[in-house]
Amino acid sequence: MRRAITSMTAMALLAGCSGGGGTTPTPPTPSAVETEPSAAPSTTEPSASETTGAPSESSSPSESDPNAELRQYEGIYAGGWENTTYGSSGDVSLDIDIDFDAQTITVTGDASGRVLGQDDPPPQTATASLLEAREGVALDSDLYGPILFMVTHSYEITISGDDVPGSVESFEAHGTITPDEITGVFTVTFEDGSPDAEGTFLLTRGS
Repeated sequence: MRRAITSMTAMALLAGCSGGGGTTPTPPTPSAVETEPSAAPSTTEPSASETTGAPSESSSPSESDPNAELRQYEGIYAGGWENTTYGSSGDVSLDIDIDFDAQTITVTGDASGRVLGQDDPPPQTATASLLEAREGVALDSDLYGPILFMVTHSYEITISGDDVPGSVESFEAHGTITPDEITGVFTVTFEDGSPDAEGTFLLTRGS
């Protein structure tokens, strides 16, 4: 995950003016001075921000809170998965918690049904630094073996494992996460050479 901070630079332009030489102008007669109206003083209308206290258009929430973008992805995503090859399905949830002081992300996933050869497996929790999540986190699960988890700068997710205990040889899932949902596809390869299982998943973030 990333946080891109755009900085703005302000420039001041100074203009100078100079007087030119020449003949001295004839001063006006007293009558002309008395009858010529003086120039009206210039007035400047106050800006909306000065009269109403409204914030300037250049300000943005991201400038006041550097973690505003990442905060959109915190929370619980819930939905389901479907094995389109063999017709099985189940529920799935993902709880994402970010510690901005420690710069870590903790993810707890829970899926029902037969998942990677396991019947209704217990929830799995993993914690990693935000930098590791961007570059790839190597996790070790008692249920699913070694797992590689990655979130790219464009919020694309990859989860894969190539040494799953039991009847499953390997699995791979690809998806995209937004502040509203997580969606993607997965492929599971079996030890006995059975046709690969392919499917989809969709989770929606709660309010």
